[in-house]
Amino acid sequence: MLGFFKSRQSIEWERRLAAADPNDPEFQDRPVDLDDPEIPAAIRELARQRYEAGDQLWRIVCRTGIEWWLFSATGDLIEAWWME
Repeated sequence: MLGFFKSRQSIEWERRLAAADPNDPEFQDRPVDLDDPEIPAAIRELARQRYEAGDQLWRIVCRTGIEWWLFSATGDLIEAWWME
């Protein structure tokens, strides 16, 4: 029998997201500066390696947690990262 088990952290995030006020900035997608301390160090380093002038890094709220998406100056998705 196959099964899918969620981590306790994933379940807690889903509960917080479901109960969240949609106006709470913690649960909104938003651009972030590469020096923002909220960005995990490993992701910050990867983003800096790919970053070019005019690009934007976004903090994206997903059902499974926070993802970090790097967009080009023309709006194309360059790469996305997340922590497991």
